[in-house]
Order: sequence, then structure tokens, then C-alpha cells
Amino acid sequence: IVAPAPPPGPKEPKFVSNFVSTTKYTAVSFIPMNLFLQFHRFSNCYFLVIAILASIPSISPVGGLTFWFPLAIVITLTAIKDGMEDYRRYQSDVEENNRQTEVMNHQTGEFEAVPWKDVTVGSIVRVTTIEDGCSAMVPADLTLLATSAEDGSCFLETANLDGETNLKLRHAPEAVHKELTQVSVSSFDGARLATLVPAKMKQLSVSVICSLPDAMIYDFNARMVFKGKDIPLSGGSSGGQFLQRSTKLRNSRWCIGVVVYTGKDTKIQRNMSEPPNKVSAIERRLNSFILYVFCFQALLCIAGAIGASIWIALDTTKAAWYLGFPDGSSTTFNVGNPQLSGFFSFFSYLILLSLLIPISLYVSVEFVKVFIMVQISADREIYVEEDDMPSRARTSGLCEELGQVSYIF
Repeated sequence: IVAPAPPPGPKEPKFVSNFVSTTKYTAVSFIPMNLFLQFHRFSNCYFLVIAILASIPSISPVGGLTFWFPLAIVITLTAIKDGMEDYRRYQSDVEENNRQTEVMNHQTGEFEAVPWKDVTVGSIVRVTTIEDGCSAMVPADLTLLATSAEDGSCFLETANLDGETNLKLRHAPEAVHKELTQVSVSSFDGARLATLVPAKMKQLSVSVICSLPDAMIYDFNARMVFKGKDIPLSGGSSGGQFLQRSTKLRNSRWCIGVVVYTGKDTKIQRNMSEPPNKVSAIERRLNSFILYVFCFQALLCIAGAIGASIWIALDTTKAAWYLGFPDGSSTTFNVGNPQLSGFFSFFSYLILLSLLIPISLYVSVEFVKVFIMVQISADREIYVEEDDMPSRARTSGLCEELGQVSYIF
């Protein structure tokens, strides 16, 4: 990696964009993927089969629309809920991708505000805690070059990375830090601080040789070539020169670094899996209960089919002239073939007894989950005033599981 990054050429290695996306669906895949996930539920598959059977006039005592309409309502409402949840993920992605950071223009040596998504491998980035409209978070995986401290140190908060709130120490390579900065005394509190030398920044040229991207959060084995000398670089939870994406600069005014990994190649993104189809314990239990009810229903249908076959085979039934045999025969009432009539009667009873499994059950549970999600998002007790960050329930899938949480570290 050469920094400042040269204009891309045909033979230059291709690096991924710093744009990230955590959404589950796209505009093209939403309908097929959402239907696929919804029909993982036993109840939806059950009512789909019932609706298909009810659409066969010869065995159905009711019209197929009786089942197609409520099934379509349930599928549509669930799809709308899933779509809204994924749209909130999209909004969070847009907010993160458009956060501002400072990237050096190597022609002028000045730092310019650019969105995170436009940061490229080899860019020289300045992260600052000064309120200048730019985020104090690291926009990509960086190799540290210099900091505002005289000794080239800075501190990172890695809560977004590993959940730990204690600060982690980082050290810039001594030779690079001394070359790019000069020490001055602050007129405010008399502290000795390092300031960047614009002429040195404009002439800066370094190369970083590092390993391919991996998911090991703190591992970083690389070397920097600066003025013809090799400088070893290392990672680690504390110390080293590696700054991970989404960590936050603390107790330091600024730091600058070279971007080594972007987007999906960053450590935090490598440790993220695709958004899963989350199934709560309540939903799994509902699936098992519905399966038990279906088994009971199947036993009733078998008993009804056997009884219908026996009754149709009786001589008294055949002698019932008022039933209009043989012209009055049907698929489920054929005195000439009582066994076949009993077989088809099974499906008729299955349609009639399908209401043993309420189609509105999952809809009611989904509405309860959405209500809990709204309550969590509106809870002022879990609002972080320092970062202006309210609680965000990004999915309603596991809201009811929060009752099992006893400790939060």
C-alpha cells in the first residue's frame, strides 16, 4: 500500500470500497427471499396447503378464497414489518457511510472533509476530537503515523468493537512521528503538544506491506517503509500502531494514519455475519404446539375418513333411494367405491377442521413484538446523552428474550 494513494491505474491492485451495508434484502431479492423465510414457519406452510386443497371443488366443502385471503393478509403484514426493519438498517448504513472524516489532499497538503464511503486504501486520514463536524470515530482500519501527544501516543475506546469501555493505548512509529510534527506549548494550559508541519505532510511518502484481510480483531503483522528504512508494525489489544474501524479517539486531540483496510475488509466487518433470520424461544415453542395440534387434527380426520368409508359401504346407505344414486354420487360420496370416498373425505375433514390452528396467532404475536420494539426505542431511561444516542431496536425478532437478561457489562 502506497500513501498518499496514487491515481488508480489498470495494473493497480483493486481494493474494496469503504461503503458498508448490513441490510438483509435488496429491492430485487426482497419478495422471493422474504417469502422463502416466511414459509419456514410451519403455520404458513400448513395454511398454504389448506388453501390449495380448498381450491379443488371436488373435495372442498368451502371456497378457496376463504383461506387464500387471510393467508395473503398475514404474509403481507409480516412482509411490511420485515421491510420496515430492513429499511431502518438501510438508514443506519446511510448515516454511517456519510459520516465525515478528514482526508489529506496530497497536492495541497491540506485535510478535507469527505464522507466515510469515499475513503480509499492508501488515503491519509486525520481523526480529531475537536468539534469540527467530523466524527471522532476511525473510518477504516488505519496504521498510525502521528498524534497530538509529544510521545506519539493516543487512546482508543473499543466499545463498538469488543464491548470494553476501558481505553486502549496506541503508539505511532517514533521516526515518522518526529518527522511529521513539531512540539509547541499550548497557550491555554501550558501543555506540550505536537502539531503537524504542513511542508512535511505535503512531502510525505510511505509504503505499508501488510497481510491479507482476516477476522482476527487485534492481529496485525506488517512493516512500513519510510525513507528507505523498514519499520515493524504490530497490533494487539493495547499498544501497537493499528487502529480499527468504528473505534473512537479519546483523550487525544487528533491522530493521523494510513488506511490499510476498507469496507468489508476491515476487522469489524470481517467479524460480522449476514443478518440472520432470528427465531425466538416463543416462536419455536409455538411451532411445536402447532405441530401437536396438527397431529391431533390428523387423527380426527383419519377417524372421520374411516367412519365415512364404513357408512358409505353400508347396505342401508346404498338403499337410500332419496340420495339419488347413482346420479347423486360425488368424489367424497361414492357408494360404488367407498374406500376411495373415504380417502378423499380425509382432505374434506382436514379443510373443515383447519380452524383448530388459528391463522391469526402469529399475527397477534408479531404485533406484540412490534409494540415491545417501539417501547424500547422510546425509553428515555436508556438514552446516552453524551453521544445523543437513543436505544435502537433494529429488529423485533428477539425483543421478548430481553426478559432473560440479568447483567449488562
